[in-house]
Amino acid sequence: MKLISAFSHCSDESEAVIDLSSQIPDDINPSLILCYFTEEYSAKALKNQLTQQFPDTPIQGCTSCRGILTEKGFHRGPVVGLMVLADSQSTSAYGTGISDGCLTSAAQNTKKVLREAIQNSGRVGELPSLIIVHATPGFEEPVIDAIYQEFGTLVPLIGGSAADHSLEGKWHVFTEQATSQEGISISVLFPSSPCETGFHTGYSTTGVSGEVTKVGHRSILEIDHQPALDVYQTWCQSLGNHIVDEQSLFATTNLFPLGRIVGSIDYQPIYKLSHPVKTSSNGEGIELFTEIAEGERVHLMTGSKERLISRAGKVIQLTNDACIDMGEPLGAINIFCAGSMLHIESAMNTVCEQVHSALKNQPFICPFTYGEQGRFENGINAHGNLMVSSVVFHQSKRV
Repeated sequence: MKLISAFSHCSDESEAVIDLSSQIPDDINPSLILCYFTEEYSAKALKNQLTQQFPDTPIQGCTSCRGILTEKGFHRGPVVGLMVLADSQSTSAYGTGISDGCLTSAAQNTKKVLREAIQNSGRVGELPSLIIVHATPGFEEPVIDAIYQEFGTLVPLIGGSAADHSLEGKWHVFTEQATSQEGISISVLFPSSPCETGFHTGYSTTGVSGEVTKVGHRSILEIDHQPALDVYQTWCQSLGNHIVDEQSLFATTNLFPLGRIVGSIDYQPIYKLSHPVKTSSNGEGIELFTEIAEGERVHLMTGSKERLISRAGKVIQLTNDACIDMGEPLGAINIFCAGSMLHIESAMNTVCEQVHSALKNQPFICPFTYGEQGRFENGINAHGNLMVSSVVFHQSKRV
């Protein structure tokens, strides 16, 4: 198994695909292609050009905020990047699926897409080693639930919600079959080499928490029966952080997300994060990039630029540490929160160096997304914000 990354800043989709193809060795026969691109490009044109260049190859694409990261550095948009997985045709299998659809049909559509992807892989009746999910924002929790319902067990997954530059809905996902501006795409992987996932926050709790007592769709309206925005402001101000722009919390709350406990490891709680995006429609609540329910307890979390810079490399290293019985790393797919990236944008080349070093100089690709999906250490698959989700492919087990 081999992994090869490529990127292009050519503004024309046809020229970009020609440029990308020139970076892939002639002897490589792709088994799966992942494509990450900024909003300046047409998803339909990229799909068409890639399927012409790589016929009969499963392809999955997703928009990324502001740029992408590979082992060669931080590439600001306009940019298109590829991660090519080339694997043994006799011992591996890959398949994709995609569907348009509204939130009310997300679970049903997910099962349809999942079955389509498995059918296309030729491995009907088998559990994939890994699922890659890319959906447009709003579908994430139903997608994860539907995948579990379909298999009846927790299959490792990674994913990221399609992003644009400014929360204007200029996001897309695609596969070789179709494109979607509101939908779900899935790849199923049956690789010949082992892989290990990691899903981490890089934040810690402040010790401040409250009960969610009123909600709207993806909004907290009240915490402890008080207007949620007032409570959140008070919490942040107690830590010396004053939120100036209440209408656009997205850019000012990166270091103070809300966390919910999803289990524990060695008696230490594991948190999934929710990123405040903006004030809710009633002016008193907080709109999030995640679903939330009444009765849940939210914890004010805190982080630092230094921890955000170092965490992607640490996730890879922790993943490597969990694979001591496997061979050397072959490469990785890393999903990084767009909000975190925007907060440390000037240091992204440092992030690149740390990830590349942890991978022992093997290739990787990293989009910047509006929500991350992954598998925690306790085996739970979840959706969160301001997270890092990674999968590292390794050489086969050492003899």
